[in-house]
Amino acid sequence: MKKTRLYLVLATVLSVVILITGAVCTATPTSTPIPTQAPATTGPTPTPVVLIATPTPGAAPTMGVPEILKIGNYGMIAGVGAAYGRAFTHSVELAVEDLNLSGGLLLGGKRYMFQVITLDSGYAVDTGRATGERLVNTEKVKYVFGVGTANSLGVQEVTEKNKVLLLTETWSNPVIAKDKVYTFRNMMGGDGQEASIYSVMKALYPTKNKVYYQSTDSITWRQGYEVSIPQNEKNGYQTVGIDFADPAITDWYPVVTKIKVAKPDFVDLFMSAVYAGPFFKAAHELGLHPGTQLIWPVGDGVQAALSVAGKEAAEGIYFTQEWDWYGKFMSDTGKAYAKRYKDRFGEETTIHGFLAYDMVFGLVEAMKKSNSLDPTVLKDVIPDLKWASPSMGKDSVLEFVDVGGRKAGMVYNQVLGQYKDGKVVNVALMHPTKPPVFN
Repeated sequence: MKKTRLYLVLATVLSVVILITGAVCTATPTSTPIPTQAPATTGPTPTPVVLIATPTPGAAPTMGVPEILKIGNYGMIAGVGAAYGRAFTHSVELAVEDLNLSGGLLLGGKRYMFQVITLDSGYAVDTGRATGERLVNTEKVKYVFGVGTANSLGVQEVTEKNKVLLLTETWSNPVIAKDKVYTFRNMMGGDGQEASIYSVMKALYPTKNKVYYQSTDSITWRQGYEVSIPQNEKNGYQTVGIDFADPAITDWYPVVTKIKVAKPDFVDLFMSAVYAGPFFKAAHELGLHPGTQLIWPVGDGVQAALSVAGKEAAEGIYFTQEWDWYGKFMSDTGKAYAKRYKDRFGEETTIHGFLAYDMVFGLVEAMKKSNSLDPTVLKDVIPDLKWASPSMGKDSVLEFVDVGGRKAGMVYNQVLGQYKDGKVVNVALMHPTKPPVFN
């Protein structure tokens, strides 16, 4: 196991109020002691706790000493998916910091402050399961936030049977299956992403409808296409090819050659940035693009892909999940959040950061609406939540829609980005059930 690392995130905020042997004292916030031993598990032990952030009130509580509500948080802090995990984790922490600075949560005559406990879950089912065991059985959390598909499936094995809320960012529809009543997906899966994108494509290219679907072979992308392809066909798009490349692929030229034979209008790419860059390069060198439009629905890590492909190869590519956070369609609040994040952590946030921040406030909204902290009550309130995003695009409202028989998939306004003239530009504000907005 890697050596445990502690980070003091809230060192700049006010003193924490604690209760010691019946007397109220104040003390400079410090990291909560970390358990030295993980619970027994059949899977591998998760990577050690990265952070336990001690809550700090920003205003003098009026209802006595606040109680502490623990929030569990997990993601890929290092290794595969680290950019997603960092943005998610930092944003959960920022949301909790803001909640505590505003005085916490007042409910039923009591005041509550929030504490974040973060684990690096890795990106596998077994490490996710071990992470869930630690958060639920050792740390006794009742509300868990996380990012990633395979690891979330592992965490979910623990949260569901223990009636713990799981609020996760994943493309996987099975994660929010009808029987997974304590789990909610706080991002759009392939269905929502594709419905949004192709509403814009229909407006920009009304006579084009032939789509070739190219992915790397993983359960995440297969599940995405299982939903999105029939949906696109129902909306008038013709499938001219579907291919899942070996994850060990390094030579995209044969794949691009095969795609050219199909003569698609659009190539729809479900793949991570490590594959997208070489694909863009091959598509440009073999003359597939820009004649054929490349759409990257999972497009984040754009700059990493461009560093491989080169600017000319990426010119005109459309993508979601990464755009100009300071450009049109972003609210003043959204721009301020993006700047704050970059100033604090030295890098741009991602869509995962915005959504994580917003879902923390969504959980609090559910607590207020139900006047309860009980997950068995909150699970019935969350599906009907509808709240204004404090960090997304203009007038963005977050809510849940039915996915496979249960209102458990979040939808929201997002921006379609495009790489144009050497920079990322915002093309349209889009939504899976509403017409796109271009101005």
